[in-house]
Amino acid sequence: MASNEPRTASPEQVERAQELWGGFTKAATICTAVIIAILVLMAAFLL
Repeated sequence: MASNEPRTASPEQVERAQELWGGFTKAATICTAVIIAILVLMAAFLL
């Protein structure tokens, strides 16, 4: 960074970031649930 002045995020940017983060965590939760379900099914078939 060339300038040392602090950058403050505007409320719009904060809102956008929270939306993106919320969508990301939701997707990650769904992916994790799917992976766990697949592992459980595989274990059930193998046993």
